[in-house]
Amino acid sequence: MRKIIAAISMGIFLMSCSSVGIPNSLIKSSLSKKVDGKKEFYFLKGETKVNRVFVEDKKLNIEIELKLDNSEKPIVALIDTELKYYPPKLYATNTRIKSISNIVYEKVATEVFTRIVQTILFNKEILNVGETINPDKIKDIYVGDSNVVVEFK
Repeated sequence: MRKIIAAISMGIFLMSCSSVGIPNSLIKSSLSKKVDGKKEFYFLKGETKVNRVFVEDKKLNIEIELKLDNSEKPIVALIDTELKYYPPKLYATNTRIKSISNIVYEKVATEVFTRIVQTILFNKEILNVGETINPDKIKDIYVGDSNVVVEFK
């Protein structure tokens, strides 16, 4: 009986919510499935890995590590991106590299990494929201103060 009452009250609570936040860890795990692993970029071979995902200044920030086959230290890039929601998926738009560390030739590396980022992130699916939330009930998805927010109709 308690479980039934708890389920009913939880259902009423969820129906009354106007918005809910998507945890950054969920976005990170979704991105990791698409980005992590061995890659060949033009004349470079290496391995990419998503280190962390967070929200800053109303933009989604993604830290990607690129370990080249012929280098000792991995290159770490901090990328900010805007999001666009096309039901039922969330896509990255306007990707921009904020900073790159562990590089020797900064200008060349920035250009190369910009091309890599555009290849793996620009207009690519970040998260399939339809797997967990009915897309018909979603009004909008936007970047909030500390995470991505789903606003319901």
